[in-house]
Amino acid sequence: MPKLREQIIPRRKLMLIGAECAIITGALFAGTSLPPLTSNPGVVLDFTGWPTWQFLLSCLTIAILCQACLSYNDLYDWKVSQNRGELPNRLMHSGGYSLVLLAMLVFLLPQLFYFPGLTDPRGETWKLILLLAVAYVAIYAFRAGFHWFFYK
Repeated sequence: MPKLREQIIPRRKLMLIGAECAIITGALFAGTSLPPLTSNPGVVLDFTGWPTWQFLLSCLTIAILCQACLSYNDLYDWKVSQNRGELPNRLMHSGGYSLVLLAMLVFLLPQLFYFPGLTDPRGETWKLILLLAVAYVAIYAFRAGFHWFFYK
């Protein structure tokens, strides 16, 4: 098992964290760069320049913020997350916390986020909220499948 500062982290937990990070980052990356939610339909992503990497870092920052909220609601604790009755409630609370934190960051520090598909992140925050809602629904479906596969 991998260690992080003298603390053992199970492989399944690392796999869950990595997959959820990929789900949130992918939803934000695809949703803000593809129609119908993009404001600039002519934006072409070129992975050789800094703006695309800045775009990926913005998506990853939001994903880490959401994962901190998931962790705050004990969704990485196996005993809590296996309870299928509490999972939707805890995901809903986590989504609310992350949306409040995201709204505060977008309004206070808009230069922190770079989305080439959005002309004004302050005016188009509803698109980010919609994409995070889609990401949380995908996380719920992923967790249901994950727990079904590992704990039949």
